Amino acid sequence: MEKQKEEGISLADLNAVAVVVGLDRHFNTLKLAYAGMILHGPPRAGWGEEEEKGKRKAPSSPLPLFIATNEDPQIPIGAENILVPGAGCMVRAVATVSGREPDAVCGKPKVDMATILFAEEGIADARASCLMVGDRLITDIAFGNAAGCQTMLVLSGIEGMQDIERAKRERRSELLPDYVADSLACFIP
Repeated sequence: MEKQKEEGISLADLNAVAVVVGLDRHFNTLKLAYAGMILHGPPRAGWGEEEEKGKRKAPSSPLPLFIATNEDPQIPIGAENILVPGAGCMVRAVATVSGREPDAVCGKPKVDMATILFAEEGIADARASCLMVGDRLITDIAFGNAAGCQTMLVLSGIEGMQDIERAKRERRSELLPDYVADSLACFIP
């Protein structure tokens, strides 16, 4: 272990098969640099020369996967719902430094997980049996609409009626909810 400390650890020695990016309250440039280097793959002979010409040599082995947990740009914290950077900020930073887009996004608005859940639960008609409730149009409502569910925006979180109006003006039907409620509290008897 002491020898590794003195010499450092080669990225090739890490043998990483994936970089998973999610919300990290301790995200920093060192983590960003490592993610970028891992996603580029280990340096290869002639790599720098080709990179300068704008052509990257094909890797001899598959590059590690780039997996994002979600792409939320901000998340609310505290009683005042102050917006702070969400996982999407970290995903965009890693995408920028690596020059790659995620190979998979596990969270909303991607419907992969909904497809698996619907198949396992035998849900053939999501519109008739599922209601996606959320406070953000670009993730929650877009997810529900893409998955074929009914959707409801609650106004107790991130977005409000002005955001629905903007989506209408921009003709972004994938962001329009079927229902709007002040909060989930209106359903409690």
